[in-house]
Amino acid sequence: MAAPKFSPTPLRLCLTCFTSQKTAGFTLTELLVATFIGLIATMGLLSLFNQLLGESRRDFARSETQREMAQALDYISAELREAVYVYEGECLGISGQASAGCAGRSTNLASSVALPSSTMPVLAFWKLEPVPYNGDQKLPVDCTKLASDRQADCQSLKIARNAYTLVIYALVRNSNSSGLWQGPARIVRYQLRKYKTVTKDALTRAYDGDPSADNFRSWTCRLNDAPCNSVPHSDTLVDYLDFGTTNNSQACPVSYSRVPSKPLSTSFYACVRRPATEGNLDFRQDIIVFLRGNAMARAGFASSSRSSGYLPSLQTQVQARSVFRRVPPMTN
Repeated sequence: MAAPKFSPTPLRLCLTCFTSQKTAGFTLTELLVATFIGLIATMGLLSLFNQLLGESRRDFARSETQREMAQALDYISAELREAVYVYEGECLGISGQASAGCAGRSTNLASSVALPSSTMPVLAFWKLEPVPYNGDQKLPVDCTKLASDRQADCQSLKIARNAYTLVIYALVRNSNSSGLWQGPARIVRYQLRKYKTVTKDALTRAYDGDPSADNFRSWTCRLNDAPCNSVPHSDTLVDYLDFGTTNNSQACPVSYSRVPSKPLSTSFYACVRRPATEGNLDFRQDIIVFLRGNAMARAGFASSSRSSGYLPSLQTQVQARSVFRRVPPMTN
């Protein structure tokens, strides 16, 4: 039986069908136009995203600066409430500040406490602190084992358990070359404690003679009959403070002293109530504190920019709780 013959014609017809179809696609012009449109859309989205990111960063910088200024003002206010005596601006003894009305009452602060020349003291006051100053310290166990000139002091301290500390808040302008502080200025807190060393075996003073009564206003730091010229401990309280007198500052009310006494700064200053008379026996001190931050650098603006929205201003009024020179109410 003969094998069936196979005809190749159907295969040729099928190949002809496939080769006769045209391949679908884009021309080079169409690809370039589509790419150009995609780039424009992408750039628009990136620009919008960058704008939103910048706005978010500036809003954060502004709110963060305002929050830090509020915290700093709260900290200063809390400490001022503990103040025994706050110095008026004319009584600081600082070079360049007015001294009229403070004759015989200068504290000689400039010569007693070694502050940097770039420092502008704004608030200076005394407060009582418990001694020992922290939990790691202990008072001398046996005062008789100390030097003879320290034994009476040791006994008194073991009874009183407190001592006077001088606190100074100052405005310090930041150096452009400094990488640590980024704002125009900062507030630095200085403190001079009476005792340098408090241990179970030693008691070392930083100054002699407690300021008391009217001596608050004429106190001069001395140690072993010589000027102290002490360098107080310092800590930065807050950065990103404004600096300069470009904004008008509020005038202090009558019977208040402006500190600094000359309008050297409008970003950090205070109004301190003066005593009514030298012999006033009902002495009540309250202090108005003004603070202005600067979020320009933190928000990415040029340092010369002065947008009011990035210069948050705060103020508060504090009354010292001290009984210094207070007269108790008389009862019949």
